[in-house]
Amino acid sequence: MTGRLISALRRDVALQARYGLYWISLFVVMVWGVLTGLIAGGGWADAGKAVPPLLVFNLIITTFYFVAGLVLLEKAEGALAALVTTPQREEEYLLSKVLTLTSLGVAESLGVVVPLFGTGVRWAPLLMGAFLLGGLYVLLGFAVIVRYDSLHEGLLPSAVWVTLLTAPVLGHFGIASPRFFYLHPVQPSLTLMSGGYAPLSPGEAAYGAVGAAVWFGISFAAARRRFHRFVTRAAGT
Repeated sequence: MTGRLISALRRDVALQARYGLYWISLFVVMVWGVLTGLIAGGGWADAGKAVPPLLVFNLIITTFYFVAGLVLLEKAEGALAALVTTPQREEEYLLSKVLTLTSLGVAESLGVVVPLFGTGVRWAPLLMGAFLLGGLYVLLGFAVIVRYDSLHEGLLPSAVWVTLLTAPVLGHFGIASPRFFYLHPVQPSLTLMSGGYAPLSPGEAAYGAVGAAVWFGISFAAARRRFHRFVTRAAGT
């Protein structure tokens, strides 16, 4: 971990605290806790069915939408353009956002899941899937929003993306066949997270781990290209 990345991490944590993201996360935990508690109390207490889709939806708030808001604020203040003149590299900026927001999102999700469903879970696949999914959301959120200058401009495109990204939940609940989503970027992470509550076959585990890592890499490359196009080139450097 380079000194520049450490500096970027410190800057992002301070920025997120400044804009009240940690208080928002606490509020989200309380809301999800109440809603999920009501659903579980109504008979939907199967953690294997409830937790993976809960993570799919909850992480998208703390990663996709939080990074979108941060990018727009940084653009409005001129901070994003100013970064181009510093030694910080594009990949360090993106990786810092991934690490800080994904960690926040996973901690937030566990704050809902553990009190309601306990700790009887296979942590390795659950956390691997959650972290890779959160990272994917951060990178796609950045790639979608970086071309816009206001939330009003980016609201409709982001809503379309969120709808598409959460579609594999239909397969999880049997509304559609899961095989329709095998090439979907969220499906590998959803498979891994489901492995927290039901054993995965070697093929399923390999599909989840490799597929999620591949989609993360593709999203990182796409976000970096968008950074170069809409930030670095726009700043004239």
